[in-house]
Amino acid sequence: MHYDRHCTDQATWTEDRLSDLPDSENAKFERKAGALLDDLDFRSKLAKAVSAFANSGGGQLIIGQTDIGKFDGVEEFRSGTRTRTSHWLEQVLPKLVEHPLSHFQISEVIRSTKEDSRIPLGRVVLIIDIPDSPLAPHQSVYDHKYYHRRGGRSEPASHFYLELLRNRLIAPRLQATPMNLAVRRAFTSAKGLFVQTCLEFEIRNIGRVAAYKWAFEWGFTPPTELRDKYVISLAEMPEGTDRSSSIRVDDTILPGFALTESRHFGLYLADTNTSRDDLLVQLHTLIPDDFMISVRLATEVSPGERILLPLWGNISRDNAVASITAAIYANR
Repeated sequence: MHYDRHCTDQATWTEDRLSDLPDSENAKFERKAGALLDDLDFRSKLAKAVSAFANSGGGQLIIGQTDIGKFDGVEEFRSGTRTRTSHWLEQVLPKLVEHPLSHFQISEVIRSTKEDSRIPLGRVVLIIDIPDSPLAPHQSVYDHKYYHRRGGRSEPASHFYLELLRNRLIAPRLQATPMNLAVRRAFTSAKGLFVQTCLEFEIRNIGRVAAYKWAFEWGFTPPTELRDKYVISLAEMPEGTDRSSSIRVDDTILPGFALTESRHFGLYLADTNTSRDDLLVQLHTLIPDDFMISVRLATEVSPGERILLPLWGNISRDNAVASITAAIYANR
């Protein structure tokens, strides 16, 4: 049977390039010690990794490097044969999952020309490039589970995740990311000092089908003692709030493109005469470093899954606090 081994990364894999990878594994690459191929259960372990990468947009599986970055390599040739280990793996890999993997490439890392090469003599390090698969989801043929990448691990995929994969050719896949927290107004209300901000999200279509109709909601669960300090509904904001808004003519998001979606976010502070230090303490309490929000995106064919995101993932908390503080003092 012939398999189209499509390269996912056209750059050559060298020992120096491999050494430049982050110390911690992530969603796009994983290290496996060379001893893996001597394990009686190696096919099952490889199947898990292959399923996860193919179901998660692709990535690289490095064989011959331990979790801590030490090169131990694998034998250049399969024991007792003239077949290179990389060529042998090309025959093994596709059949580890169902549907069989049709696009991948296996490369031998080019050893450093320096005398201090860390790859043992007589051994090689292999890179298995696995692209996003059009046949996903792929199931391991050994434990009959579907996997996906979560951080630096391969984990069983949820039912919702599998439905997204199965529907991606007939349904859009939308992703929300907080991108900016802009101050709209700071003023004294009947309940004290009120800061009106606008939380801006990027809504990106990471699927292959245009999103024509979609809806977005966000929220969070504040501590009970602070619950009355937050407002996320424009209708519930006090008199003096800036209620101007814009209406998009077209909400369509084509594959690979994004739109900005804004949501109101208001904060009540203790009083209008507080010192700058007290003000910073209040803001650090109301919007701490670990502030988490929940988001959900629904489309014509999916109710969406509610997920948790850090507010400060792409937004500078220090800049946000500085902007709020400046707006408050400009109002005094």
